[in-house]
Amino acid sequence: MALANSVALRLAGISRETVDPPGGVIVRDARGEPTGVLKDAAMGLVSRVIPEPTTEELTESIRLAMRYAASQGVTSIQDMSAAPAVLEAYQRLLARDELTVRVSANPPLASWEGLARTGVRAHFGSDRLRIGGLKGFADGALGSTTALFFEPYLDDPTTRGLPSEEMIPPERLLRKIVDADKAGLQIAVHAIGDRANLIVLGMFSEAARQRAQALLQPLAGRSGPLLGLHPFKGPPVELSRWPVEVFATWLRELETQLGARLVLTGSPGEAPWARKILELSGADGLCLAGQTDLATLAALAQQCDAFICPDAVPMLVASAAGARVLGIYAMEEDFPQRWAPLTNRSRILRP
Repeated sequence: MALANSVALRLAGISRETVDPPGGVIVRDARGEPTGVLKDAAMGLVSRVIPEPTTEELTESIRLAMRYAASQGVTSIQDMSAAPAVLEAYQRLLARDELTVRVSANPPLASWEGLARTGVRAHFGSDRLRIGGLKGFADGALGSTTALFFEPYLDDPTTRGLPSEEMIPPERLLRKIVDADKAGLQIAVHAIGDRANLIVLGMFSEAARQRAQALLQPLAGRSGPLLGLHPFKGPPVELSRWPVEVFATWLRELETQLGARLVLTGSPGEAPWARKILELSGADGLCLAGQTDLATLAALAQQCDAFICPDAVPMLVASAAGARVLGIYAMEEDFPQRWAPLTNRSRILRP
């Protein structure tokens, strides 16, 4: 929300005849005249006639901001509106060794194609300046009554909030999220209201589903039940004590007895052990350890005939996603041996 005086309204061509833009509101008085209060996308009507600052002006502004940050003991920041010109100013300061704060810069989600074309991926950069998430907007804010809710505002029953301009229609924002995710970029979407949050969570789920589908593509032409396996229990530091041969034998039995298509998951720290187990087993499976965040793990488990897991966190994630989970708990000394009964076909394929 912003406030513009009469001169700014005149320069922007805003009058009583001006129609509210999609995703924005021009607040008017009882006579229909603009009051100067502009909400969300309506702010763009004025900002587009404000001259863009030069790189030198941006650089000097950042210097002043860094000086104030240093006076408050702040050493790192998240810039949630790092447009290309702002990124250029940061890089100029970095090249001169004048960047005195660590910066995680979040460009607009709309800029994803340009970043992807140049080969930029999530976390690109250094410990002093890196690309964070690409910032998108689903709705507005509480104070301006533009955060998108299911129920009307108590202090203004005439509104439930507004979807952002880039979420009109919602498929527009979904396409950006899915495509940017496929390009390996991190997404960050502003969502304040409960309706906006539900919509965005659905979009994230769809992006994760498509990502999981792409990861499983090497197994698409094969037959047999698809088994997801998260074989590790406990912190990675303990993995060196585990008898990988026992797991390798177990995987081999699953493949030969059930004709199962095997998919191993795990954290990045568990990835070397997962690859070693799969290699020792000789099974023609797929190792995705280290390649799945929790959202992708949930989507992956949903697409499996069964997801076998002894660890509480991935088991709960998969269960919450509606996947068919076989959770095994055992004491550390007999943990690997307790997996043996699962080679029974009926235990895998029927509840």
